[in-house]
Amino acid sequence: MPAIKVHSIGKWLLLNCASYLYDSNSSNNKTTNNNSKSSSDLIELIKNAKLFFNQNNELCAAYQFINPMFKERYMPILETKCLPAKDLMEEKFISILKELKMRNCLQLKVDEIIDLYENSVKQTDINRRLLAELIIEILINRLQDSKSSSLDSATSIEKVLNEYSASKAVTLRHFLMSVSWIPLQRERPQSYPQSLSWKGSESLASNGSGISSPSTLISSSSTQVKFSSPRECVDSAFAYCVGSVACVSDLEIPIDLKSYIDLKQVHLDIVVRHLKLTTKCFESSALKVEWYDYLTVSKRCYEFMSTCDPQDIIRELKANDLNEWIWNGAGFSSISSIFIITEKDHPLCSHVAVLPFELYVFVKFFERLGIKKTTRFKTIRTNSK
Repeated sequence: MPAIKVHSIGKWLLLNCASYLYDSNSSNNKTTNNNSKSSSDLIELIKNAKLFFNQNNELCAAYQFINPMFKERYMPILETKCLPAKDLMEEKFISILKELKMRNCLQLKVDEIIDLYENSVKQTDINRRLLAELIIEILINRLQDSKSSSLDSATSIEKVLNEYSASKAVTLRHFLMSVSWIPLQRERPQSYPQSLSWKGSESLASNGSGISSPSTLISSSSTQVKFSSPRECVDSAFAYCVGSVACVSDLEIPIDLKSYIDLKQVHLDIVVRHLKLTTKCFESSALKVEWYDYLTVSKRCYEFMSTCDPQDIIRELKANDLNEWIWNGAGFSSISSIFIITEKDHPLCSHVAVLPFELYVFVKFFERLGIKKTTRFKTIRTNSK
């Protein structure tokens, strides 16, 4: 039978047998008899029969379709082979196709996700970002499903991440770890100094040193690294304490999912490298209007460092030849040349670097590293020369 005729029959079924399909589905939840069993068998036959055209004019069963009216924002990235033919894109048809087990975009299989990614790399950045957001939504949906069932949330997400694609010979987890699907934050976040390097604005032609040159920072968007694999970027929560030396994810990832996405881990060494670059950029090109922004970045670095062992911190500071790293309100000082003086009108304040009030929350942290809370005049005079 010609395919066009099969599609016409399928369309006729949708138009004329809607009430029958609804009644049969509802009867499945009640006591069955011979008639209802026959009806159920017929419905199953219709569900699995390839009676409907997709948008490539290929005959498909309803379960092969993705509902185009569910989360329509993702429509631009869905493949035409997954969408019902144009003459079925009406609510009266869509509602019946849903009864015939048409899926939605949050029920995509691993093969379909991989196909979408392979197509997205040939498309616009907007579409690639849409796919990344869809992947996150799929995982969130698994989390929500687990909360309404007896399955543990970890079990539910692990199940979808470990789904294996025979045709691609890869699990979803391994695929997502190996391809560049995470959009990167290319613009500095609010209160991040403009004069401080931002890794997300570097070009592919970076000098490899980890320190951006002016020409690198003005690179054209066509050569910018716009997407990366999870292990090549850090979570956006760490933007202020590693932004000059590591790419930052531009995805909003719920806390419950972060451990499953396998983003790059942030360690003390990378924070100290960023802090060193912060001091260098301040010395070379910071404007006075940016001083508060440098304080913001410094506070985030100290916040991370305060969770680390003091001996590890001292070792990393030495390895990076970083001596002056404590913000003093107008620059950076070494631990031995900055003091904690709580009296604002103290006569020595104009002669030595004083820890700003904004950093008092880190006093215990600085004390563990040797900052002086009280000093003798001779010591101050020596350090102020």
